[in-house]
Amino acid sequence: MNRWCLTLAFVFAACQQPDTVTPATPPDTTTAATIDSAAFMQALPHLAEGANLSLPFPAPDFALSTLDGDTLRMADLHGDWVLLNFWATWCAPCLVEIPDLAALHTDLNPHGFHVVGVSLDEEGFGVVEPFAQKLEISYPLVVDNGTMAAAYGGIYSLPTTFLIDADGQVINRFVGLFPSAEMHAPLRDMLGLSVE
Repeated sequence: MNRWCLTLAFVFAACQQPDTVTPATPPDTTTAATIDSAAFMQALPHLAEGANLSLPFPAPDFALSTLDGDTLRMADLHGDWVLLNFWATWCAPCLVEIPDLAALHTDLNPHGFHVVGVSLDEEGFGVVEPFAQKLEISYPLVVDNGTMAAAYGGIYSLPTTFLIDADGQVINRFVGLFPSAEMHAPLRDMLGLSVE
């Protein structure tokens, strides 16, 4: 029983923001959680676990500076699919999924699919930029200005990722690692592409 309680306490604390933030070293592994693709497609219009908003809901708009200095607006992405990923440099699981998200963005971006990373690092781009360079993140990164997490129903665990359709509706919320390998084929299908 004590071992079980200790394990739960460790898992709960793993991606809760610490009092003092020290960026983690990016892990070497790129494993991801798996889900059943058919079950995902059937479960799109459901109440996301832990979310304060019932799905689907209109994606809240935002206008934030990217790491490159451009302004990114959700409204500018209307008509395309968006994977909005909340993460932080101090969250080891977040760093595990970054290479998979970058590959997904590279493959699907020419077909109207965008991965957007939303950092919850309070230190801003000062800690995000070195990680972005080291991990060669190919998708746009913004830093939450204190309003985005709340606008998306609250972010209680990292990583948390939202799938937004071409009509600007949030249709799914993934808490934990985004299952890029499992979702690649369904996403290609939703974009009208041949499934590899």
